[in-house]
Amino acid sequence: MDEYLVEVLMDNKQETLKTWANSIYSVIDSMITFESVQDIFKVVNTSCNKTWNIEGMDVDYLRSLRSEIDSTVLNEYLKDEALGEVKH
Repeated sequence: MDEYLVEVLMDNKQETLKTWANSIYSVIDSMITFESVQDIFKVVNTSCNKTWNIEGMDVDYLRSLRSEIDSTVLNEYLKDEALGEVKH
């Protein structure tokens, strides 16, 4: 799992958030779950300094796509197929 720095517009202010993920896709997915994140500008993987400039990405559209995923079905899939039994 890598550390990422994410430049976002959050509550009408530009901020840099830190997150950990396995891929750029997981980073973006994580950011769109925060309703206060209005826009995503840039993502940097701090372990290899790879940078993605993603200004203009349609955050609202991505949220609408994500809202179509049934979380119950996703949780069941992860439990049954991908992760097996997860102990809390």
